[in-house]
Amino acid sequence: MKRLLFLLCIAGSLFAEDIELKLKVAEKDIFIGDRIHISCILNGPERMQFTLPDAGRHIRDLEILEQNTGRRTEKKRQILRLELEATAFDTGFMYIPPLPVLYDNPADTGKQDTLYFPERYIYFRSALDTSVAPVAMKAPVPLSLMTWWEYLITAVLLALAVILLFYGLRRNKSIKSKKEYTSWISSGEKAAYAISELQSKNYPEERRWKEFYLELSYILREYFENIYFLHLHELSTSEILPALRP
Repeated sequence: MKRLLFLLCIAGSLFAEDIELKLKVAEKDIFIGDRIHISCILNGPERMQFTLPDAGRHIRDLEILEQNTGRRTEKKRQILRLELEATAFDTGFMYIPPLPVLYDNPADTGKQDTLYFPERYIYFRSALDTSVAPVAMKAPVPLSLMTWWEYLITAVLLALAVILLFYGLRRNKSIKSKKEYTSWISSGEKAAYAISELQSKNYPEERRWKEFYLELSYILREYFENIYFLHLHELSTSEILPALRP
């Protein structure tokens, strides 16, 4: 009985050595967001049936981008490959747990056992990592706020704004001075001032009799209103004379 157990232990050890599991990762200077390649390689007897794992269900620290499997046979042995493309968006050590591989147990038909790929830690660096030399950078070239034609358009618009502001203030000053002048003079002086302004417009010389008549009528109506306190602007010409006769 002891000899049988000893032979079984030897056979189990030989069988365990007959299956080889490897995990390969290129770990040199990996930064956040870098795309890394992970290879899980299984080398075992051709007669056995292996089931490779779904890496996305077991690896939590990495973002699995692609997952491909392949199989080839060499000298009555099968080589299975699980190729992964992954990345991480955080710094520090990222953990790849032991990935399980199911296989048929030849000692117990109908049952499956599990093997595991070796675990691995991968360190992801940051661009601000003190252990990494800073990237050589050139001083930024100063950018112009506007092109030459934009400066030209801006200057023209500013000049127009200044001119309009100047004429607006000047006109407002003249109107204000006119109002101040006509507010304290008598009704006769105010009418004489209005008639002198009407004469300066040269309506008769230009034969613009309608404008001349309307403005003269307005001056007279305002004069008589200020003297007699009548509302003549609401009356027609035929109604003004009877109102003024008393």
